[in-house]
Amino acid sequence: MMKLKNENISDINELKNIYTKERKFIKDSFFLNYSGIKNNKQNSNLIDKIIKKIFFIKNKKNKKRFEEFSVIAVGGYGRKQLAPYSDIDLLFIYDFKNLEAIEKIVKEFLYPLWDLGLKVGYAVRSLKESIIFSEKDQIIKTTMLDARLICGSKNLFNKLLINFFKKIKEKKKELIDQKIKEREERIKAIGFD
Repeated sequence: MMKLKNENISDINELKNIYTKERKFIKDSFFLNYSGIKNNKQNSNLIDKIIKKIFFIKNKKNKKRFEEFSVIAVGGYGRKQLAPYSDIDLLFIYDFKNLEAIEKIVKEFLYPLWDLGLKVGYAVRSLKESIIFSEKDQIIKTTMLDARLICGSKNLFNKLLINFFKKIKEKKKELIDQKIKEREERIKAIGFD
């Protein structure tokens, strides 16, 4: 088990117990009703619960560090469509300059998730970087359409959304054209042209 300095082992064990117990419940529930949609939402809610628990543990130790920091679900996880064993796509955004502190905070979230055996795809960006990267990269732009705040600064998250959707509105035809082109390229890549 990976462990950060000053990490309370009972907190990690509590996370593991919550995760294991609820994961079994979700699996058993699926085999009773065979609802993939319900199962995906339950998986998403469980991961939300774990991330919020990590946030609560860390935040009670040092509230100041988390005032300008947000943990955001993106992509399928952002839509609450998290299939079992899927990657958990996270965006960590911040609005302060101490990069060493940011790195430490992000690790405090990632280590417990990795300890649970979860696959985490993540990006760490400033508020400004989040907007710039979403303008330049079609995949990032698409995942941002499904951004959902899990925990942290709601104010920072709202600033992100306002700026992101302002840019989308300015170039909405370009976005649609890019998505159509992307789809056509995927169809060709699998041999259906």
